[in-house]
Amino acid sequence: MLADYAAETAAGTTWQPKREDFREHVQEVFAASAATRLIGASLGRIAPGHVEVLLPCHERITQQHGFVHGGVLGMIADAAAALSALTVAAPGTIGVTVEYKINLLEAAFGELIIARGRLIRPGQAVSIAAADLYSVSASGREQMVATSLFTLASRTRRRRRA
Repeated sequence: MLADYAAETAAGTTWQPKREDFREHVQEVFAASAATRLIGASLGRIAPGHVEVLLPCHERITQQHGFVHGGVLGMIADAAAALSALTVAAPGTIGVTVEYKINLLEAAFGELIIARGRLIRPGQAVSIAAADLYSVSASGREQMVATSLFTLASRTRRRRRA
């Protein structure tokens, strides 16, 4: 069964959103994130089970050697992966990241960082998603700089306590 699931995923599983306005919902949730606004991230492609987060490279997100900070890469990977799961979530449901692992493969620098989130397995209680991150040079060449895996717990949307 595991081999069948891997083959299905590799072949390009088609996810079915549970709400017609899933793109607008993803945009609304992303816009509510002060953290991603702080670093200047924006949304790219949104499709069922797939979300891109775009981050222009600038000095405020670098570490001491001039590369994009690993924590910032983790932040946009988290956003892309969680939002990819949100594209097929039931109305009123949010995904809360409960665990993630990121492998930093190369120093991230260039003009832009793209985090490509993809849903691996949706679930009522727990979903699994991943994100691959690419740096984009001025010439448009992409190089993978990180890969990550996320466990997301489904929760009913609640208001924050004051």
